[in-house]
Amino acid sequence: MKRKKLEYQRYIGIDVAKRTLEIADSEGAIPESLDNDSEIILKHLKQSIASPSTTLLICEATGGYERQLVEAAHALNIAIVVANPRQVRDFAKGAGILEKSDPIDAEVLRVFGEDARGLILATAKPESEEALTSLSRRRQQLLEMINQENNRLQQTTQSEIAKSIEELLKTLKKQLKTIEVTISKLLQQRSSTDPKVAVISSVPGVGM
Repeated sequence: MKRKKLEYQRYIGIDVAKRTLEIADSEGAIPESLDNDSEIILKHLKQSIASPSTTLLICEATGGYERQLVEAAHALNIAIVVANPRQVRDFAKGAGILEKSDPIDAEVLRVFGEDARGLILATAKPESEEALTSLSRRRQQLLEMINQENNRLQQTTQSEIAKSIEELLKTLKKQLKTIEVTISKLLQQRSSTDPKVAVISSVPGVGM
């Protein structure tokens, strides 16, 4: 969803880390640093943003650390852009900003929001889609752990270590199967309202 730049009067760049948010607010009303905590984020956005409809938040995709910020913004009807980090870096280089620190990154994100064209707003995801995203992420983590343990099993010459690895692999594979069953059920439910699920899963080599 794209919106015209003139709709916004206030731009807030937010550099997201696992535990903290560094903030550059064009009005300077929000603290420059906040804990990355749902309740804290919601509280400060609600207190500091009197006009949600004319405010734009800009952050980068960080592999999930931005989720609490995005959810808080949607709860308060504040527009938010989750930008591609490479796009932001290219913008910074083009603007001659070569330094890197959290406050600078937040300021770059704010200026990026003010100057960039064709920004795409993050849209609120249905609860079922959030669940699928989380389950898919966990499935990928389990696959990586299984691969790592299989490599260790091939490399070890100690029977006790091999036994330990085999027991762990058994647990990991059991968890993987449980998650895949849950994903399959959710997708089957979704296929009744979303034809894309049936179309994509019909492609050879692509399953639920």
